[in-house]
Amino acid sequence: MKQKNVITTCIGWVLISTIVMCLLPVLVAVLVPSDAGMMACLILFFVVNPIYSAAVGIVAGKKGGLLLIVPVVSALMFILGTWILFGLADYTFVLYAAYYLLISVLAVFMVNLLSLRTRR
Repeated sequence: MKQKNVITTCIGWVLISTIVMCLLPVLVAVLVPSDAGMMACLILFFVVNPIYSAAVGIVAGKKGGLLLIVPVVSALMFILGTWILFGLADYTFVLYAAYYLLISVLAVFMVNLLSLRTRR
């Protein structure tokens, strides 16, 4: 029963990652007028996505197990969304995805470090 709950939680976080990292940039590009679109994309890239990456890392660090794959999936969904939006020729977004993955991994390590300190 516990394994089924972990898989359901993991699928839920993968779906949320798909929405935030893949579909949200596409929706911003389609729905926001062109003069405000660049500002909206900058807010996504420098505010929303890093905060979401930290949140994913915190949850993955607390729960562990299968949820440790979610930060990687989140970064891959970001690459997929930006390549859909801006085209495959722009590889600079891979660097952004690496930063988001680094934020998630640092959050996982910080949560594990804090949990080790509280156990003592």
